[in-house]
Amino acid sequence: MSKNANMQKDSGESSWKKPDPMGVNLLMAECGASKEETLMVGDSAVDVLTARNAGVAVCGVTYGLQPESLAQQVPDILVDRLEELAERIAKGEIRS
Repeated sequence: MSKNANMQKDSGESSWKKPDPMGVNLLMAECGASKEETLMVGDSAVDVLTARNAGVAVCGVTYGLQPESLAQQVPDILVDRLEELAERIAKGEIRS
């Protein structure tokens, strides 16, 4: 991993609403990150759809707003806590 960025945007900050990928695309542009370097983390099916629409990998978390909806839109990886995601990235199990 040559560069890391931890950015988030509140969907209320813009006129684009998920699953429109514009927010993800803007964050990637701000960070200078490619699709291959980007991993979106979300807690709902709409987050998975947003990541898919942006062409980026997606990690679902089993807590938050609507984790039960992840059964409808399955993420690339599912974790119970963010530390688990960091551990899996460090082990090279998933790209970051």
